Parts: sequence; C-alpha cells; structure tokens
Amino acid sequence: MNALLAFLVILFVDRFSKAWAFQMLADKTLAPFYGCNIVLTCNKGISWGMFASDSDMAFYLLTGVIGVTIAGLLYYTVRRALRFQSIIFETIALVGALSNLVDRFFYGAVIDFIQLYVGPYSFPVFNVADVAICIGAVGMLWHSWQKEQHGCYKQGN
Repeated sequence: MNALLAFLVILFVDRFSKAWAFQMLADKTLAPFYGCNIVLTCNKGISWGMFASDSDMAFYLLTGVIGVTIAGLLYYTVRRALRFQSIIFETIALVGALSNLVDRFFYGAVIDFIQLYVGPYSFPVFNVADVAICIGAVGMLWHSWQKEQHGCYKQGN
C-alpha cells in the first residue's frame, strides 16, 4: 500500500467516524460487545488526557507544541521521501496527528469515542487517529531497529 493511499483511507475513516460519533453519541453510550463502549468524549489534552486544562492559554500552547512537532515529522518525512526511502509509517503517524489537530481547530478538543475495558479496568477513550499515531510510531521504531540489527544504519538516514 503506498503512503498516499494509506493517508487518504485513514483520513476518511477517522473524519467519518468522528463526525458520526459527534452526531450520534451526544447523550448516550453504545455497548456493541463486552469490553467495548462507544462513548463521546472531548479531550483537550494529549494522549489519555494528559496535560488537559480548562485554561484557553494552556490549550493554545499545547496545540502550538503539537503543531511544531507535526511540522518536524512532516519535514523528516519529506526528506525521506526525496531520498526514495519508505515513508509508510511516518505517513500513518502524520495523518493521525493532523486529523487530531483539525479537531482542535474545529471543536476545541479532540473527539474520542472508543473505550475498551475488562471488568473494572478501563483503557482511556481513543479514536481512529490515535490508533494510526500508535501504529506509525511503533512502525518507525521497528523500522529503525531493523536497520540497526541488519547493519544498514547509516548516519543521516
């Protein structure tokens, strides 16, 4: 799968699922099967609500830091693409981060709606973009580790 196709598919699925959640889950929780709730939450922080604040200044500062981080990853990804290196994992992480950034601009928070649990233990609520960010980050780490293990790591790659 090429990077552009991955970008478009993930963006469509994330934007569509968030729009659906925002419209359909305002005052209700769905429980499609044991271990999963579909519940609308708005996250002003980052992963798992870390750094969330009711302060507008804190929200704008955090959004700015996220934007700068995304710009750095975009720069790194473009450099790799210009060298004809694989950018699939970078693209997957970027599309997730960009889609969550769009939420911050349009909704003032990130729309989350998937909650997994086992008994009384619950994983923080997340969305499709969060899954993409995690897959992209793990993939980049794995790719980097593979290069080091096979002696293919060169300074500057």
